[in-house]
Amino acid sequence: MYECLFEENHIGTMKLKNRLIVPAMSTRFVGEDGRATEQFIAYHETRAKGGWALIITEDFLIDEGVGVKKELPGLWDDGQIEGYKKCTDRIHAAGGKICAQIYHAGRNTHSGITGIHNVGPSPICDPSNREVPHELTVGEIKAIEEKFADAALRARKAGFDAVELHGAHGYLIAQFLSPFSNRRVDEYGGTLENRARFAVETVKAVKERAGWDYPVLLRISATEFIDQGMNVEQAKAICRLVEQAGADAINCSQSGPATFYNTVPSFYVQSGAFVELADEIRKVVGIPVATVGRINSPQLAEEVILSGKADLVAMGRASVADPYLPAKLQSGDTQSILTCIGCCQGCLGSTLRKKTLTCLVNPFAGKETTYSPEDRAGHIKKIVVAGGGISGCEAAIVAAMRGHQVILAEREARLGGQWIAAGIPCSKADFPSFVSWQKHMLLRLGVTVLLNQEADREFLLKTAPDLVLDATGSTPVMVPVPGIETAGTAFAQEVLTGKKPFGNHPLIIGGGLAGAETAEFIAGYQVPVELVEMREAIAIDCEPGPKYFLLKALRELGVSMYTMTTVKRVEGTTVVLEKDGREMRVEGIDQIILAAGMRPSQGLREMLADTGLEVRPIGDAASVKNGFSNVQEAFAAACDI
Repeated sequence: MYECLFEENHIGTMKLKNRLIVPAMSTRFVGEDGRATEQFIAYHETRAKGGWALIITEDFLIDEGVGVKKELPGLWDDGQIEGYKKCTDRIHAAGGKICAQIYHAGRNTHSGITGIHNVGPSPICDPSNREVPHELTVGEIKAIEEKFADAALRARKAGFDAVELHGAHGYLIAQFLSPFSNRRVDEYGGTLENRARFAVETVKAVKERAGWDYPVLLRISATEFIDQGMNVEQAKAICRLVEQAGADAINCSQSGPATFYNTVPSFYVQSGAFVELADEIRKVVGIPVATVGRINSPQLAEEVILSGKADLVAMGRASVADPYLPAKLQSGDTQSILTCIGCCQGCLGSTLRKKTLTCLVNPFAGKETTYSPEDRAGHIKKIVVAGGGISGCEAAIVAAMRGHQVILAEREARLGGQWIAAGIPCSKADFPSFVSWQKHMLLRLGVTVLLNQEADREFLLKTAPDLVLDATGSTPVMVPVPGIETAGTAFAQEVLTGKKPFGNHPLIIGGGLAGAETAEFIAGYQVPVELVEMREAIAIDCEPGPKYFLLKALRELGVSMYTMTTVKRVEGTTVVLEKDGREMRVEGIDQIILAAGMRPSQGLREMLADTGLEVRPIGDAASVKNGFSNVQEAFAAACDI
């Protein structure tokens, strides 16, 4: 199997050793000067060592002040070449090829970020901000084309094997291509040929400046999923024009700022949902076409190539989750491949919060200069991890990697803890893969796993560890509502895991992520659901992409949502709510489901306070937080032992 994925192929004059590539992803690994950093280099070097044929870096600025954020790599100045030459040398030494994506954000940025008024093909503001862009003159368009060409030449001098023009996701080239943003009446607008002129001229300018033998890719949104926006038929025609201009490959993506939820698709988007777009483009061009978007398994990647729908498979977040995916696949070690679950927390979520990229399932990502799976502890310890949720399992795995003797004690009959319930709601079928991987790694690393084993005082004193990592998690909060004890209550986790059935008309207290997903799950069975939240919005703690689909599903399923509302009392089958000082009555409720938060389990520390055993709480046992933060904390704790 997988032979087709490891076929040699070409993009122009560039030879690739396989068909697996890494597309551009934001990292925030560089500063405002746009120069290479060791973290930027080490991150991409790790993926080259992992066997990816081509790594496309995140968007290099062609000029100062033209990006959606300041922390982006740059090729606007000759002084930036030397640092990136070190990067490309290390990628090549690791056996990979590297491509610099070059871009101008156009109207997709604004002066609040850059200090410079934004520009665009037409004076129409972007859906992501209200700043009306300056309409570029023909002379200014020509000058930007030259900036692209200059950046490409610097890329070649820095040792990049190719450049990719970012013509997708609502950035400047895409703005010219799309009728949604381009309403010009000169030679750069009005007709499809005119809208494509900026992209066509930029391809030619890059080729003329950097060399006609230098490979140039175009990333394009084959559809923007909006009325009057780009669609696949227009994209096909445009791709033919840029091929004639000299482009060597098409990297087929999708969406724009108004449809951000499909740009970096979450678990709500079906795996491989956009492959057909690449297939349509591949039918009309003779150059290689790459496909992208929720391709998170090698089996799916293989199907794409075997079916002839694309020449290359871009697996961006899969490469974050497991930088060694190609090497593991080629060696037959498929069980140790970490699967991207599409949570969007460590990759997109972190960078949106102005932090550096990392990953829920692979916390080594983004920390390549700080931690390594090969690091070994200076002093080997005997460690007991109390609790087999994902935090406890992560700590046990990393501690074992570092050479410690590790015993994991879990009081239940299986591992996973609250992550089991987290994987039940709609569209989260990939979530259980993380526990499956952890179980495999615990076995592989020789961790002693004791199921149905309470980490009680007797057990811990008998085991006599050097350190106890308390990963006993948290317990649900019971809301003090008068009359609730007669209402047939259940906790959200009990309903999701099937320990308690849901009623015919339940009311959920707590509209955070857990409550909202539970409401979606139950409403999917055509059951009326009431969802009550004290804060100003439902699922306020959810990442933007998944949140879009979650709220859409709740609306379509008819879930009644109450915000800024509290539950005052329960009177039989009537629940009395209060909002803005006014009471409301909801009739016919046969069950109250609690999703009002969790509190840390502290019994272990209290139980061992007089024993002399060292106890360190991790995960929810330290403080209640989401799975991403818990895994990050457990990882850091184990790395520091």
